[in-house]
Amino acid sequence: MTAMLKPDRLLSLVEQGLISAANFAAMLVLARTLPGPSFGVFSFAWLTLLFMVNLHRSAVVVPFVIHTAGPGVLDSEGPLWRRLNAWATGLAAGGLGAAGGLAALAGPSWIGQGFAIGAVLILPAFWYEFRRRWSIQRDRYLVAVTAAAVYAGVAVGGAAAAGWSGRLDVATAAFALANLVACAVCTFGAPMPKAKVPSPPF
Repeated sequence: MTAMLKPDRLLSLVEQGLISAANFAAMLVLARTLPGPSFGVFSFAWLTLLFMVNLHRSAVVVPFVIHTAGPGVLDSEGPLWRRLNAWATGLAAGGLGAAGGLAALAGPSWIGQGFAIGAVLILPAFWYEFRRRWSIQRDRYLVAVTAAAVYAGVAVGGAAAAGWSGRLDVATAAFALANLVACAVCTFGAPMPKAKVPSPPF
């Protein structure tokens, strides 16, 4: 019980809770306020994003957390994982963008539009996920919580604005901006130091 109540564990729960609650609230607002076809496109894009984020966690984030847990490893191997994340982000966004283009030519327009929105959202979402994990790995839990709080405010506020305007592009911008601003908080709050020793080959 004592271990479960440690401040770092509590802050981690708060951080994850803020993100989950914000996503739930924002999607609920969009479901109740966006026109049906627009919410259908956005929810398809959102599910696509969640699928890709789960792959990203398996391929990049979880291995990063495991392999940089030892003393000094994060500083030496940080550039390696940052490059891997950049490659994963670019490939995922490019793949979804290409899928969106093909779907727009050969399939229903809402599929192509959903893939295109997913490609836009992947860029800041992947980087925020990586940077928040970096912050936690460096024991900057307050930075991670602050970023999550900023994410929650922008996501829910943006969803309300999208619902009020009834515009799909506003909903897309809201989630992209939420991830982008939260990523910036983690970037400045837990910067990546210059490696003290050469990192392993990519």
